[in-house]
Amino acid sequence: RRAEAENKMRLAQAESQKLGEEYRTYKTEAGTSLDGLTKNVEKLTAENDALRKELEQIREERDEQARKEMALTTRLNDAKKKEAVKSNAAEHYEDQVDLLQKQLAEYKENLESRTSE
Repeated sequence: RRAEAENKMRLAQAESQKLGEEYRTYKTEAGTSLDGLTKNVEKLTAENDALRKELEQIREERDEQARKEMALTTRLNDAKKKEAVKSNAAEHYEDQVDLLQKQLAEYKENLESRTSE
């Protein structure tokens, strides 16, 4: 019985020693793995922050472009209105010139007919 008990004790000690070694190995690997994961999280967080900043800058640039486009569109519309007013005025004056030229021709005819009598 004693030999059997000593044998069981040796087996238990060997098993205990084996479990202790496995635990130390696991603890070391888990620590290494945790460090690696922590570094990955930090790296991904930094990349995410950089992308968010870049996205915000792109949005600001897009908004600025939209404001510039709106201002240019307004200026273009104003210029078109002014051009239309000028075109209408030019047409009006051309009509007046035509009318005045007709009247002048009529006056000249009247004058010639009176001076020839």
